[in-house]
Amino acid sequence: MQRFTFLVFIMVLAGCGSTPYRDDYTKHVNLVKNQFNEPSSLTFTFDGGDSVDLRGHYDGDDEVGQTAILYQGGAGLVGLIAQIGLHASLVDSTRDDKLAVAQQEANAQIQTLIDQVQRLSLPLLLDDMGENLVTRDTVNTQTLRLRPIFFSKPDMSQLMLKLVAWIPHPKGGKNTSLYQNMIEVHGGKFAAVTALDDNTKQGDVLAQSLAVMLKKALQIALNDVTGVYQKSNGAQASFFIEQNNKTRVIRGSVVEENCDYQVVQDLHSWFIAIPVEQKESLVACNI
Repeated sequence: MQRFTFLVFIMVLAGCGSTPYRDDYTKHVNLVKNQFNEPSSLTFTFDGGDSVDLRGHYDGDDEVGQTAILYQGGAGLVGLIAQIGLHASLVDSTRDDKLAVAQQEANAQIQTLIDQVQRLSLPLLLDDMGENLVTRDTVNTQTLRLRPIFFSKPDMSQLMLKLVAWIPHPKGGKNTSLYQNMIEVHGGKFAAVTALDDNTKQGDVLAQSLAVMLKKALQIALNDVTGVYQKSNGAQASFFIEQNNKTRVIRGSVVEENCDYQVVQDLHSWFIAIPVEQKESLVACNI
């Protein structure tokens, strides 16, 4: 009994360091093997609807100050566990509230862009790549689920896409996913979009930027599922991305490179597409 109580105590303590639920995050799982040989053999659908989800990007540091609590003595070990569990819940609730407020404030800074995407839809952005797109009522065990979330810098000069992709495991149970991964695509500078007075032109530039990133992310996901990207054995290197006036360092290996993007597989097996600066290049690229 004492051993069981001690284990429960440890589990509660472990819960104190938990992080809030994030819909733009997932762990890598790939049990597909050789099930899908070509992208054309795989259908896909947008999970959660066809609307474009655009959010302001903010510093993801979700650390909060310690929530003061005085543990009362005399309640025994069970009472102490209950008090610690309450403390953990308070910390998580405070952290969630701060993140929600931070997201609202970040969205307010890019409201102009959020208003522009209301007339867009995800299938519209895919155009010619949408041949294998299916509706929710026709999904099956070979349907790749997609959840794309776009982010904009506060000054609306650069976009980023996080695409969570997964295939539910047909047997369910502990094997919740046959495949799941996260793909990031970082857009190039498009400062001109905020300088356009014509809302139609502004919306066209924005739609084109979103379409380029969505198509690239989808192609990366299909390449991963169909085995085009094998686990990289290349030399690890450091890659740098400017993000909200901070430099983000990524450790990983290059799995694809062209005149537009360098696709890096990081240590989590996520894929990050980094735009290639084309200062003197006149090469036309098709994504």
